[in-house]
Amino acid sequence: MISRDFNTLALEVNGKLLNNEFATAVFSGVAIDSRVVRGEQLFVAIEGENDDGHRYIGNVVQKNCAGLLVNNNFTGTDEFKNRVAMVAVDDSHRAMITLAQNYRDESDTKLIAVTGSNGKTTTKEIIYSFIRNKTNKTYRSPGNYNNLFGLPLAIFDMPSDTEYAVFELGISVAGEMRQLARIAQPEVVLMTNIGPTHLETLGSMENVAEEKFSLADAIGPEKIVILNADDPTLMQAAARRKRDFVTYGFGQSADYMAKKAGISTSGFPQITIDGKTIEIKLFGEHQVYNVLAAYATCR
Repeated sequence: MISRDFNTLALEVNGKLLNNEFATAVFSGVAIDSRVVRGEQLFVAIEGENDDGHRYIGNVVQKNCAGLLVNNNFTGTDEFKNRVAMVAVDDSHRAMITLAQNYRDESDTKLIAVTGSNGKTTTKEIIYSFIRNKTNKTYRSPGNYNNLFGLPLAIFDMPSDTEYAVFELGISVAGEMRQLARIAQPEVVLMTNIGPTHLETLGSMENVAEEKFSLADAIGPEKIVILNADDPTLMQAAARRKRDFVTYGFGQSADYMAKKAGISTSGFPQITIDGKTIEIKLFGEHQVYNVLAAYATCR
């Protein structure tokens, strides 16, 4: 978990510490929701489209949070700066992203990023469970913390000695994935599928695929990118790129292939991988793809 003193925080995010008496005070962890902030955490007040975190600063100060990251235009600095550590910046959300990038830079964690229109969360959890059988120093992003607000929070909560981490990354507008890639800095990318999601902002499934592929485009050619070979939109986008991919699938030739093996006596789907039949104790035939994707990633 991230921990900093407030003098270091101000330097990292190009901000101003408003009371030097708090220079050596330390926070551990970050929150942007005033309802869940804990005493040792930094509260980042973000001005959003529908609400403004600066409105709740009085509440978080009453909860004895470790300190505040606020915008320069916050009008209540004089009221609170002598009660709690406070760093002011031009844009608190952008400063939070910078802080997350810096914390990720300090880590030697091998990070696996999972993206796709469907199956991200379940596949992430399966990968996590596979790896955790090998090492306890494994972490996964909580819930669907997968955007430019949730991903930094998930990064902040990652223990500093984590060996493997699994994160899901989600997008809704063009350009978002490249920003997520700069924060996560993945060693391995898994793309599950492309479906008709976010068409109101991205226009077509081909555009969705291109936005997802910007994650692969943002990492070096020595990094691993894993694709669902049975998804034609994914594979068409892959064909436009000059890099190697690892593939998995049931219907098409792939590096990791499996066969559907019907339904078990318990009513769960089964697949055969590398000559072994596996019962998938998750409901829904689509879960066979999630398990195969996780298998290919962990191999």
